[in-house]
Amino acid sequence: MKFTNKLMHAGDVFESFKQLCECMQAEITADGEVDFVGIIKEKMESAGGYVIFVGIREIDGERVNPKAYVMPGVSMLSTGESWCLFSDALIRLGYQVEEDQNRRVINVKKQK
Repeated sequence: MKFTNKLMHAGDVFESFKQLCECMQAEITADGEVDFVGIIKEKMESAGGYVIFVGIREIDGERVNPKAYVMPGVSMLSTGESWCLFSDALIRLGYQVEEDQNRRVINVKKQK
C-alpha cells in the first residue's frame, strides 16, 4: 500500500492532500499508562507502512477525549475504489473533527 501511495503521488495522480488507505481497528489490553498512539505509529512505520490516523477513544470501556495522531495535510482518503473526506470517515467512527479552511483534518475530539 505504501509503494502504491508513493507511486500515485509521484505520478501526479494524487494531490498531496489525498492518501490511499486501509482501515484497521484493534482492541488492546495493557497495565498502566502506555503511549499506545506513539507505539502503534512507530510499529506500523517500522514495518514499512505509513500512518494517517491513530486514535484511542475508549479506555476500560469509558469514552475519553481521544489520544490521537493525525497525518498533517490530509483531507481525502481512497480505498483504491472510491474517495471520501477524511473528516467524514472520522465522524462515522465516532469522532468530532476540527478542519482547516481546505477541509484538512487538524484535530479530533470525542463526539458530544
